[in-house]
Amino acid sequence: MTARRRTTVVLTVAALLSACTGAADDAPGATPQPGDTGPSDAQDTDEPDAAETTGPEAVDLPDSPVGRQLAWVLDTLADEPPADEAVWTERFDEAFLGEVPVQQLRQVFSQFQADWTVTAYEEAPGGREGVATITEPGGSAFELLGIVEPGAPHRFTGLLFRPPTDPVEPPEDLDELAARLDEAADTGVLLVADVVDGACEPRHADDADAVVPIGSIFKLYVLGAVADAVAAGEVAWDDEVTVREERKSLPSGTLQDAPDGTPVSVREAARAMIGISDNTATDLLIDLVGREAVEAAQGDLGHHDPSLNVPFLTTRELFQLKWQIGDDERAAYVADDADGRRAFLDDDLAERPFDVEVADVTTPTELETLEWFATAEDICRAHAGLAERGGDDPVVREVVAANPGVAVDASVWPYVGFKGGSEPGLMALSWYLESTGGDAQVLVTVAVDPEALLDDMTLVQLGSAGIDLLARR
Repeated sequence: MTARRRTTVVLTVAALLSACTGAADDAPGATPQPGDTGPSDAQDTDEPDAAETTGPEAVDLPDSPVGRQLAWVLDTLADEPPADEAVWTERFDEAFLGEVPVQQLRQVFSQFQADWTVTAYEEAPGGREGVATITEPGGSAFELLGIVEPGAPHRFTGLLFRPPTDPVEPPEDLDELAARLDEAADTGVLLVADVVDGACEPRHADDADAVVPIGSIFKLYVLGAVADAVAAGEVAWDDEVTVREERKSLPSGTLQDAPDGTPVSVREAARAMIGISDNTATDLLIDLVGREAVEAAQGDLGHHDPSLNVPFLTTRELFQLKWQIGDDERAAYVADDADGRRAFLDDDLAERPFDVEVADVTTPTELETLEWFATAEDICRAHAGLAERGGDDPVVREVVAANPGVAVDASVWPYVGFKGGSEPGLMALSWYLESTGGDAQVLVTVAVDPEALLDDMTLVQLGSAGIDLLARR
């Protein structure tokens, strides 16, 4: 689902400068990417280091919402800070500028004008949060953390200049990965399974049969329902759905910003649903095939108890239930039976104007009662079922692989299907990985804390490290 608000923060200039000055020999190195070995311990020689001779090696920022915004920051640091206030208001949202006025931003930027090079970069799934390691030729470095709003124009909601931090130490094995997930949250779940003849054969399971909230991973079931409708001749990938106000949801995604009446092909909506976790695209597809079809698709894709998600919620409905209706009404909904809940959604909630803002979604809310629920084993079976459908329908295979979530070595895993899900207090990640030899594995990690926000970037790095462990097999 992925709608959250983070604290806006800019590190003070004095603190940053003190962290980034000093002799080059003592300066910390660039942060390696997950899976990198990092700098080796070389013996001292009389010859200059390659880094001293050629300068740090640069990496490119991605063409993602946060990547483009961070590129603007670096371009601005290399020049005079803009005098036009409109430039800043186009780049930073109102809440940010309420805490850090434009004049203060100009002062911060003016003290960091240098020939900086991006020497490492990590980004969370969805393209809204990224960390760039910035290094100057002399060797001093800092990190630039950016968080942008979900919808266009993707203004900064958070920007942090900070001293370099060490990357997450990769776990040595799957047991350690499971332990690290448990340490990171109130509940940690890990599953590694081989997919053989369409079935999941667990190889490492840690609470993989526990029912947990899964966030936007539920969109795998929506894709399954759409794929089944296509296979039955009821829907075609080239058919169109129409953006309209009563189906608009909050970001992630972009379709919530499209004008009413905008046509979108079913294929485009499915790619947006999986690739950028577009919530409005998801709700349009649920409306297309019907809530009951998605409920049935759960069982078809191996969910052990589809009744956990009956009635199957749209993202708009979940936002309303969690952050729009009152506490008493919410409690009554949770306590009602499936028929009563369905009637409330269809006959009452549907008639209410949508009145939830991204800024409302800040803390863990009803994670144990209002969400989409499954086990890690269910998620594995959903991936396996979609892989089977993809064997008959290349569009399904294409859609599942729309976004790998993290950087994956294509020489080891030429095909990667991914779906993640997050909201405050929840980070769920799942990968379907096919090797060059044609073997398939599924990796699922889930971290849940009903009382606290999670360290998303650490959990993403742990998931990426899990893929590296599978490659060693």
